[in-house]
Amino acid sequence: MQRRQFIAGIAAGAPLGLAGCLGAPSTSDDAAATDTTTDAGTLSVGDAADLADGGSLSVADVGAAAFVATRGEGDDQVHSEADGRYVTVKFAPDGIDDYRSFVSEHVTLTLNGDHEFGDPLFPIGGGPSRFDAAFAVPSDVTPYGATVELDAEETTATWELDARDIEAITQSVDYEVTGLTAPDSVAPGASFTAELEVVNDGDAVTFRGVVEGTAGAPSRFARDVAAGATETLTFDVTAPPADGETFDVAIDYGHADAAATVAYE
Repeated sequence: MQRRQFIAGIAAGAPLGLAGCLGAPSTSDDAAATDTTTDAGTLSVGDAADLADGGSLSVADVGAAAFVATRGEGDDQVHSEADGRYVTVKFAPDGIDDYRSFVSEHVTLTLNGDHEFGDPLFPIGGGPSRFDAAFAVPSDVTPYGATVELDAEETTATWELDARDIEAITQSVDYEVTGLTAPDSVAPGASFTAELEVVNDGDAVTFRGVVEGTAGAPSRFARDVAAGATETLTFDVTAPPADGETFDVAIDYGHADAAATVAYE
């Protein structure tokens, strides 16, 4: 790993007194503060950048996803972009306590030299030694070059993705949900099947969502849909207790949802 230091200093000196003059000013031993930045240079996926406080951060792997599931203070959430995808970066921190906040504040993804992306989501899974960050990227940005940039206090680093890495973050996301179907009516507490049709004209995708409106809801799911396929996703669910004449069952898949109204028998 290459390391370079850039040191900027200011030295101050007092003017010399004129010959024969009393009380000439003395020189000061104090120097102005010195700023030091350590540049870890250009790194590859798998390399670590040493931080000024003794910790380190590595970029361990990269990938792409159409959906991201996160866990907050309440229920799990599924995120998707209407016209985009997520580039995922797997980080391996060492000695970083609040590692998610550190990445949010100090790391950006740069594509093609001029498209910068920050404020990542953090998918469910991972921990203090290895975790994923997901950066939302528009569909019309096709990467031919990519870097992960670290700009922390006293430390900068750049991880440059190679051709294989760039292929891993390139995903064609082009799917359509045509609708959710359910029985016209069911008895309270009865089991029934709801069906969601997904037309996938893009690359293979793990379709994620949350079932809502049924007994035991919300319930998160993940289903694989092949590239170029039209698939019907089935959900065996239970009607909630009666509270009116109808209820709505819905599938929330991030940027939109699909719903069907079912009458009570």
